[in-house]
Amino acid sequence: MLLAWTDYGKAPYARETAIAVLGKLGQGKRPVRNRIVDLLDDKNFHARMAAVDALEALGDAEVIPALQRLATQDIEGRLKGAAAKAIRGITERLEKPAELKQLRGEIDTLRESNKSLLDRLERLESTSKSKPKAKR
Repeated sequence: MLLAWTDYGKAPYARETAIAVLGKLGQGKRPVRNRIVDLLDDKNFHARMAAVDALEALGDAEVIPALQRLATQDIEGRLKGAAAKAIRGITERLEKPAELKQLRGEIDTLRESNKSLLDRLERLESTSKSKPKAKR
């Protein structure tokens, strides 16, 4: 139903709202992504801006070439800026999972080192308790 409300000729505010909602709910849905990419060439400026925002919300790396085309070739400066911002937002989100994976690996390594050190400390304490103390 939302896809139908993105058609040119529908009420402008309804179109913008439908596009925005598709950006929030359409993650992983190829027809939705393709429709929003098509809207980058719409006649209505506000629909195009809504499409840029929706693509950023989708966070799909496959839309970056379409956004780059808009950022470099469109005559409207606000659209160019919004497209460049959307590209940055998408790429930052794509980089964060890699950073998280690296941090998780480092945490696992620290846990193993900590466990090893605690085991060694426990062995040292047990050997020191078992040795009789020297008399003076």
